[in-house]
Amino acid sequence: MGNCHSSGAQLLALVHSGQTTAAKEVLEQHPIAACYSTHGDRNSPLLVAAGRGHYRLVQAIVEAAVVAQGPAKAKQRCIDHTNHKGHSALILACMHGHSQCVESLVCNGASPLVLDHSRHSTALHWAASACRSECVQQLLGSSTTFQMQSGQAVRIPVIPCFDEDSRTLVNFVDRHNGWGLTALHIAVFKGSASTVRALLRHGASIAAVTAPPSMGSCPVSQPAGSTALHMAAAAEDVGMARLLLVAQASSSRAVQDLRAAVNATGQRPVDVARAGNTLLLSMLDPSQPLAAAVAAASAAAPRSGLVVHPGLALPGGAAPDGFWETGLSGDGGFGDGSVPVYVQLRQGSYRGSGSRRGGSSAARAEQPPHVALGQMLQQLQLLLTLEAVDLQNKLAAASAAEAVPAAATSGSSCGDGMTTVLQLKEKSRLNQGQQQGQQQQQQQQQQQQQ
Repeated sequence: MGNCHSSGAQLLALVHSGQTTAAKEVLEQHPIAACYSTHGDRNSPLLVAAGRGHYRLVQAIVEAAVVAQGPAKAKQRCIDHTNHKGHSALILACMHGHSQCVESLVCNGASPLVLDHSRHSTALHWAASACRSECVQQLLGSSTTFQMQSGQAVRIPVIPCFDEDSRTLVNFVDRHNGWGLTALHIAVFKGSASTVRALLRHGASIAAVTAPPSMGSCPVSQPAGSTALHMAAAAEDVGMARLLLVAQASSSRAVQDLRAAVNATGQRPVDVARAGNTLLLSMLDPSQPLAAAVAAASAAAPRSGLVVHPGLALPGGAAPDGFWETGLSGDGGFGDGSVPVYVQLRQGSYRGSGSRRGGSSAARAEQPPHVALGQMLQQLQLLLTLEAVDLQNKLAAASAAEAVPAAATSGSSCGDGMTTVLQLKEKSRLNQGQQQGQQQQQQQQQQQQQ
C-alpha cells in the first residue's frame, strides 16, 4: 500500500507537469499507481490528464489500471472515479473541450451517467455548456455501446435513465440537470449553432421543455415549460430560431409546432420576442404555415454582428460552420501572399432581457440589410489595409533573407526582365560595402608606404 501511495504521488506530480515519458515509465513499473487519488480533493492522475488534454497519458493510465486491478475495479477506482466536486475524467474532458480524451474514455467504458455535485450535470451538459460540438460528437456518435444491467447493449444517446425528478424515464441525450435544462437548452442558451446541430443529429428532442430547477439558481430567466425556441426568441437569435424551425420541418417524428408551444406562464415564443424585431416575429407567428416561416428564415441572414477573419486557416480549404467566404483577398490587392477573407455572423450573449452587445436590438432589427453590409465592407477595407501592410512586411523580410546569396553571386532579376526593389537595395548595399572595402585597402597601403 505504501508503494502504491509513493508511486501514485510521483505519477500525479509527473502528470501535473506534463512529463509524459517519465509518467509512462512509472506506470510500467507500478501499474497500481494509476488508481491513486489524494485524500482531500480526491484528485487522481487520470482526472488531471483528462482535464489537461493529455490523451496519450489518459490511454496509458487506463490500460495500467486494467492491468493492475482488472476491468471492473479499474472502472470503479480509476475510469469513473470522481473528485470532491463530483467531476469524473469524462466530465473534465468535456468541460475543457478535449475531444481526443473524450474518445479514449468512452471507448474504454467511461460512464456518461455520472452527475456532478453542484448542478447534477452530466458530461453532455458540460460539453454543451462549453460549446464543444466535437466533444458532443465523440460522446454521442461513438460506436461504443452502454451495457445495461439486463445485459442489453444500447447506444449512448438512447440510454434509458431517470430524469432529475427521479420518476420520469428519458433518453440520456434529453436528461435535465439540476437547473432543469437539457443539453439542447444549454447549447441554444449559449448560442452555439454547431453544438445544437450535433445534438439534433444524435436524437435530442427539439420539443423538450425546461423543468423547475431543483438546485441552485438557474441563469436562464425563462420559466419552466419553455422550449429551445423560447430561448432563441428571448435572445432575438434569428439564426438559432431559423435552425430550430428548419429542424422541426425536416423532422421525421411527429412534433408539435414549436411556435404554438406555451410555457408555464402561457407565453409562446412569439410572446417573449422583442416587438421591434419584425423578421423574428414573422418567423415565430404560429398562424403562418411552417413552410412559409422556414422560407422566410432561410432568405434572411442573422444580423447579430459581423466579424471579419482574414487568413483563416481552413482544413481542406472549406469555410467552417458559421463562416462565409467574401471572395476578397487579404493582401490589399498587392498580389503576393493572398489569403482568403471570411465573415462570421457572430452570436451575441444572452442576458435574459433579450438585449445584445453592441447597441439596442430594436435599432439593429430596423437597420436595412444593405446598410449593415455597407458598414461591414468599410470595416473590411480598413482591416484589409492593415493586414496588407503587415503581410507585405513579413514577405519582404522573408524575401530579403532568400535574396542575399542569389544577389551576391548572379544578381538575378525577375522573369519579366525587371529588377525587383529588394534586389536593387541589395545591390546598392553590396556596392557600398565593396567601396568601403576598397577605401580601407587604399588607406592601409598608404600607411604602409609612409
